[in-house]
Amino acid sequence: MTEAQFWGFLEGVLWQVHGRESMMVGAIDMPADPELQAVSHYLMSHALLPRDCDRIPVEFIASMSRLLPEKGLQRKTREAIMIILAHNGSDEALT
Repeated sequence: MTEAQFWGFLEGVLWQVHGRESMMVGAIDMPADPELQAVSHYLMSHALLPRDCDRIPVEFIASMSRLLPEKGLQRKTREAIMIILAHNGSDEALT
């Protein structure tokens, strides 16, 4: 799986067929504290999480995880893959 194939699978299959996990996050002002900004970024990264991500076939989970060490991979791609792997629950995602 390439980075482009990952986004095609995420956007074209997972989000269109299953949708995204429901979430609600709010803030009045972005905090100046870097630690609070990091927490806010972490929470907002869950917007990438497809609904029923624990049902993604293991062959796709394995393909996604093989992308992580690739040089030149965009940061948002790494974050999207890691958030999916963290919520998948399979042995392949953990490995």
